[in-house]
Amino acid sequence: MNPRLETPRLVLRPVTLADAPDVQRLVGDWAVARTLARVPHPYTDGMAEEWIESLAGGFASGTAFVFALEPRSDGAFIGVVGIERSADGVYVLGYWLGRSYWGRGYMTEAAVRAGRYAFDDGSVDRINASAQPENAASIAILRRLGMTDEGRTVMDFPARGERREVIRFSLRHEDFEVHG
Repeated sequence: MNPRLETPRLVLRPVTLADAPDVQRLVGDWAVARTLARVPHPYTDGMAEEWIESLAGGFASGTAFVFALEPRSDGAFIGVVGIERSADGVYVLGYWLGRSYWGRGYMTEAAVRAGRYAFDDGSVDRINASAQPENAASIAILRRLGMTDEGRTVMDFPARGERREVIRFSLRHEDFEVHG
């Protein structure tokens, strides 16, 4: 079942092919793409559809909980929050918002709700995340979730065509209940 979740200000729902134009437009913005490890830039025609199709079955299999974000006030697509199982079985939190929606607290609200859903699903006991040291907004979100700083590593960033240093974070289910 593909859930529809709500927070005081947002609706979190499965991403659909109808979202592809908004995905391409919003994540195609360099200001958004430059902070994301897995998103290439430029984000060309067809990439959004390919990504959305790759999400099929994620909820049912418990391998990907990826949600489109919409303010309850107007239903506009504004971004994505997701928790996906990596090839090595680790669940990783990822997210992005269109630039014009930054600084409103939407992502913290969405990440708390997505985290609660993933933990309550029963298949997730720990969530990892990472952020570039200069991405203060993302680091603040992860800390508000109660995530623990686990040091630094280097990751590939296709949008930049290079490897970048990131701060690694993690959150155990029992700690989320205290902070989330």
